[in-house]
Amino acid sequence: MKGKEWIIAGHSVGGTMALMLGMEPKSGDHGWGNETPMAGLRGVVSIGAIYDFVTVRDAHMSIREIYDAFTTGAFGPEGEGGWRMGDVLRCGRRVVEDVGCVVVGYSREDELVEFQQAVDMMGVLRRDGKGGEGAR
Repeated sequence: MKGKEWIIAGHSVGGTMALMLGMEPKSGDHGWGNETPMAGLRGVVSIGAIYDFVTVRDAHMSIREIYDAFTTGAFGPEGEGGWRMGDVLRCGRRVVEDVGCVVVGYSREDELVEFQQAVDMMGVLRRDGKGGEGAR
């Protein structure tokens, strides 16, 4: 398979979506557009990503409208269940077996996405047997 293996990287919501591409499809779910595993994907780098949009929005009441707008634009209205599509922490999907490495990068000084997002995601990855070094 030389030349057909690849990694994906993203920052902020791009990091969220990069991780979504490395997760298993789930039949009967409203889906993320990857109803079959991404062939050749071996690694995901997710930097400063949001894994729980409601928690981030509620932690930043002064800019709540901005979080509402981009999350609704990406996933659909919260009241219609769209935001649940972006909830990587609670979606029940797992990183596919072929993805051997997931890097979760964060800065403790990030003022828009709390460090706890990384800590929580590392917990999910550890639960699924994909976790290594913890957040520091």
